[in-house]
Amino acid sequence: MKIGIIGAAGYAAGKLIELLLSHKLVEMTCLVSESHAGIPVGEVHTHLKGLLDLEFQDSIYDAEFVFSCKGPGQSINLIPKLLSKNLRVIDLSADYRLRGVDHKHKETLVKAVYGLPELHYDKIQETTFVANPGCFPTGAILGMAPLFGSIKTVILDSVSGISGAGRTSKGTVQFIDVDDNIRPYKTGTHRHMHEIEQEIGMPLLFSPQVGPFKFGISSKIYLTLKDAYTEEGIMDKFKEFYKDKPFVRVSDKAEIKDVVGSNFCDISIRYFGNYIIVFTAIDNVIKGAAGQAIQNMNIMCSFHETEGLPFGLALRKN
Repeated sequence: MKIGIIGAAGYAAGKLIELLLSHKLVEMTCLVSESHAGIPVGEVHTHLKGLLDLEFQDSIYDAEFVFSCKGPGQSINLIPKLLSKNLRVIDLSADYRLRGVDHKHKETLVKAVYGLPELHYDKIQETTFVANPGCFPTGAILGMAPLFGSIKTVILDSVSGISGAGRTSKGTVQFIDVDDNIRPYKTGTHRHMHEIEQEIGMPLLFSPQVGPFKFGISSKIYLTLKDAYTEEGIMDKFKEFYKDKPFVRVSDKAEIKDVVGSNFCDISIRYFGNYIIVFTAIDNVIKGAAGQAIQNMNIMCSFHETEGLPFGLALRKN
């Protein structure tokens, strides 16, 4: 299958290209970056030097499946044009994630499936257009999904590596600001907050922060529950919910060092009667972006869910 990537010069796109190089069932044919048109891909994504013989293009062509990795607000007009050409599309921006909002292309918005495979596998399998989840929402929602309907209040405290700000970020992720520091930003106003609220069906308090590391998100989710569970009952609920989900691991710890470079979401739980703390850890650029996009593509194309992803072969043997 021929793959095109739009907005192919960013961090998430670089990881997407890297992972797709190992995917046996696809071929990248067109990588678009208007600002880098004519430049070899390996000159921008230098870790890919000598691994693919492609230059960035200024427009999409010769593709059957397209990933849009453009920034917020830049995919709104693009997606309807791609779908009109009978292309299957995954949008990594936030432009089509929120339902029931005033939107320039409502007829396209209603087609979008929120691409969290652990929750919406069947819908993803049937659609031609997926809105790939954001990085903070991915870990947060997976940390709460087994308890939907039982949650009374939510406080979410998440720390992201500096890659979450993107290649063109300014100011808040300068080395002098993040070295030996954890820096809160956009508390209560981050755009991912409404995305999380949409999926969990209730309001929350959200404190996003950036830390002095490159990749990963560590989330602590403080929940009060409507009813008391036993500690064993909570663990059983999580393990049962995720028993057939290859990229979610429920165990006694969830740390960034164990998930960076993978598509895993690790979850651990601490129990205090009606109160629990759920810890989640993901790689923000893989499970929080490029890896989850490939997972969604695999489902849309009836490939094995783990194809082309780190540890995919080992997971398929289990």
